[in-house]
Amino acid sequence: MRNAIEAGKRQPPVDLRGLKSEAICKDQSGDSVRARVITFLEQVYNSQAETLPDTRDDAADESFGVFVRDFAWKDDAKDVAEDPYADALVAPEQSRAPTPKLRRLHCRSIKINPARREEEERFLPPGTMRDMWEQMNASDKEQNKVSFAQFWRIWKAEYPHLKFRASSSHSLCSNICLRHKLLIREMGHHLKARNAQRELFNFHLQRQYADRCEYWRIRAGSRMRSGEICLIVDSMDQAKFAYPRSDVYRLKERCRDLGPTSQASYAMATLCCSVYLPRTSQKTPLQ
Repeated sequence: MRNAIEAGKRQPPVDLRGLKSEAICKDQSGDSVRARVITFLEQVYNSQAETLPDTRDDAADESFGVFVRDFAWKDDAKDVAEDPYADALVAPEQSRAPTPKLRRLHCRSIKINPARREEEERFLPPGTMRDMWEQMNASDKEQNKVSFAQFWRIWKAEYPHLKFRASSSHSLCSNICLRHKLLIREMGHHLKARNAQRELFNFHLQRQYADRCEYWRIRAGSRMRSGEICLIVDSMDQAKFAYPRSDVYRLKERCRDLGPTSQASYAMATLCCSVYLPRTSQKTPLQ
């Protein structure tokens, strides 16, 4: 903890001692809890996760960091994106102490299900594992809450292909997504208000998935030549051309403050056809 404070980290270091240790005993509710977590992760994998490359644009300008240091809401947005527990899923060896004092004779780690290794790798929007854990507990109030350690172990063993997308220079959905997360974070002292805000955020995710399903339906109809054309209308990302580049301008309200703006509208279509012309004679070339 002291090293993290001296290094200027905004999150405490991850402690994998309790997460990687296997359960001492299993009760009758162990299988049901495991089924709940797997059902929730499978629903998230099929609805919220997307097949995206794990790339990160270098949007921050180090020379401009002194100016944005005084913005408190900028630090809050940065806290939402940082999650040492999610980083431990990809590279758990980086979170261990480099020079341990005592060496363990027996080390019991999490065993990844071999049947899950061939699954397609998908990425969730930038967030934290604790947000997903709270979202699962808030979705089903009638049953007992699942501990975060058990939630982390099941995610590590059954869904190693489900990861969080790295934050990029694209503008964030500050009107709904980011503000919901920041409100949930600031309402930690009020449990009822936090749960109510979590329900509103879950409702937003459900509507977002319904819109995505409608887009998939229209796109499939357009590809099957059913007389329906799918046309995507979107504005150019203003954060891409903002200067100086910083995390402050990732919000949609701030991305147009500085720098030039440009707008463009175009529709792209492809037509494939084959034309056959009859030959009048052998000397007449095809036209």
